[in-house]
Amino acid sequence: MKKFKIKNKKFCTIILLFIAVIPTFCTSFLYKKMNSDEAIDKIINSLYTIGKDEEKKIVNKSDSILNNLNLISHTECVQTLEPEHFDELIEFVKGKNKEVYDEILVIDKNYSIVYGNNFDREVIKEKECVKSAINGQTKITPLTKNEKVEYIEIGVPIFKEDKVIGLIYSKVNLNFLNESVISSRFIDETTESYIVDKNGVLVTESRFVPDSVGNLRVDIKKVKASIDYSKQIPYKDYRGKDVYGVYFDLPFNDWTLIVEDDHVISQKNNKEIVKIGEIMAMVEALIIAISKKGLDSLTKSIEEGNYDENHKKE
Repeated sequence: MKKFKIKNKKFCTIILLFIAVIPTFCTSFLYKKMNSDEAIDKIINSLYTIGKDEEKKIVNKSDSILNNLNLISHTECVQTLEPEHFDELIEFVKGKNKEVYDEILVIDKNYSIVYGNNFDREVIKEKECVKSAINGQTKITPLTKNEKVEYIEIGVPIFKEDKVIGLIYSKVNLNFLNESVISSRFIDETTESYIVDKNGVLVTESRFVPDSVGNLRVDIKKVKASIDYSKQIPYKDYRGKDVYGVYFDLPFNDWTLIVEDDHVISQKNNKEIVKIGEIMAMVEALIIAISKKGLDSLTKSIEEGNYDENHKKE
């Protein structure tokens, strides 16, 4: 057999370079697998699913609240404006919805309270929802905050023979809204849902800022414009944090449900890439160390002219 000849330095260099390139290709492949756009799409889809579920709960509950008041106003016994004919009905509705209705009053067209707690007649007369109801229109007022209790007021007209003879007034506790949007907090420590009015003022509590209802405001026009432009591009939330978000226009009072999650995709991916790089570097070092030991032995054999002899024995 002809003597095996090789230029030691070039051979070792080529082998080591080949070994070094393998981890690089592996890392590139894994990085490609962790496509950030794909990860962002998953977050957006998750936020959308959460939002649709919460929107459904909010709309169903709100419809139920308004439907109960409409039902009362259309009942013949209520149209008599004689409390002894309808007090049991209203007490039943209030009893089934204790967490919702703080007050239900029946008021005649002269603003006299014929059923419910006594209120100053002049105060009742000046309420926007009462004025609208007397004019034949159902009215839901903006958020009112009083002694850390958030509520809205609803006025529903009572008709008899197509004429307004009075109205149903109700004060509705908004705590049910907080319960409706809390589910997102169980998804992730940075995910939150909240409702804002047409001016961007929070109607439900913030996950991160205490006592935010009625006090904290977001730039709702800017938030909607950012999301409409591209859901894949993060925007600044009310904390100044980069977030991804979706929004849902609620069918009353120009309220908007917003669901957001912090922009942490790139940071998470970078950590994963660093870990992979560290592991691949360790593997690379181990392979090179083993290979170098074998190459040193091979080189020594070649230099001493023992390669052919050892090869023949094998």
